[in-house]
Amino acid sequence: PTGEEDTVNLVFQIPNGRISRRFFKNQTLEEVKYWVSLNRIVRNPESNPNFSITSHFPKRTYIEMEKTVGELFPINQVLLIKDESK
Repeated sequence: PTGEEDTVNLVFQIPNGRISRRFFKNQTLEEVKYWVSLNRIVRNPESNPNFSITSHFPKRTYIEMEKTVGELFPINQVLLIKDESK
């Protein structure tokens, strides 16, 4: 997505750096999580789909898969990808 008004830039902080992606505000958290898995941001997503999307401030784990990006992240956001298999 390239439009500014209808999108939010999400930056995913991972052990080996950062990855940035713009999402439409009407996309769901489930779609974001799928994109993270599909793009192999998580190490071995097929064998380990157990990861969460969290933020530092406010400290929060996002689990509302049906909510939209616009509802959860009204402004650009830095998110952490946390491996839950450990």
